[in-house]
Amino acid sequence: MLAIRKRKGLVRNNPFHHLRAGGEENASRKQFVDGNTIERVIDHAPDAQWRAIIALARYGGLRCPSEVLLLTWDDVDWVANKITVSSPKTKKQGKPYRVLPLFPGLRRHLEEAYALAPDGALH
Repeated sequence: MLAIRKRKGLVRNNPFHHLRAGGEENASRKQFVDGNTIERVIDHAPDAQWRAIIALARYGGLRCPSEVLLLTWDDVDWVANKITVSSPKTKKQGKPYRVLPLFPGLRRHLEEAYALAPDGALH
């Protein structure tokens, strides 16, 4: 945004140049969340769509919301047991997508969401 404002002549210099960017990592907050805990979270989700979102993030490793919201039913290959995930974050590095296995723990939640999706639903 700053580059655009400079180009348009709205600002001459970065007013924040003297500030140091903060780190986003806090090692004390890192914690492994085991499968039993995730399943309890999934059990408390309000509907099949939310169960699928949680399973995609935890079991599929999808970035949420960016990768989860881009996923369509056409990206799920039920026969080959794999999912093609569009990845806008790594697109600039020449990796616009990745393919991951349709793990059993993930598959059952996607099957439920697919069965309950309206006819012709894209997502």
